[in-house]
Amino acid sequence: MATRKGTATRPTLGRVRETLFSTLQPQIRDAVFLDLFAGSGSVGIEALSRGAKCAIFVESNTFCVELIRENLERTGLKESGEIIRASCLSALGKLRARGKQFDIIFSDPPYGKRLNEAVLHWLRENGDVMNPDGLVITQGPVGEPTAAAGEPLVLRRQRTVGSTVLSFHALPANDYARLS
Repeated sequence: MATRKGTATRPTLGRVRETLFSTLQPQIRDAVFLDLFAGSGSVGIEALSRGAKCAIFVESNTFCVELIRENLERTGLKESGEIIRASCLSALGKLRARGKQFDIIFSDPPYGKRLNEAVLHWLRENGDVMNPDGLVITQGPVGEPTAAAGEPLVLRRQRTVGSTVLSFHALPANDYARLS
């Protein structure tokens, strides 16, 4: 998969993706997946390759949008993916207006800008974009405080892989028992 060189994007490492998807395996089949701050699209494309029904990629950088398009074509998954070129919160508002609901929302913003907090706050206020048994997964660096989900989202689990922390948030009704 093609990625962008430089410091503007930070592709999710293979070990982190493997941990993420081994945890999500029971829920990925036929899931509607949202990849926020998509970068090269590697996480959403892996979701599709593991059986997600569709994936929406949100990315504001024009070069990265083209990269996602190329990677979807290269992998033969173009028909299952949709790319939205917009800021994260703007795209979430558009998706909500379209009545979209997601089984899995993955957020991996640039580190150090507290953007996961903004995403979780938006989802708290506009929870109808997430299916009741859905998950929100945020990725951040070890040492950076985990974004507090707050009601109605509950932090259910964290997985640390090297210098990365994956935080799994769910609604209280989601028993989360299906995740290994």
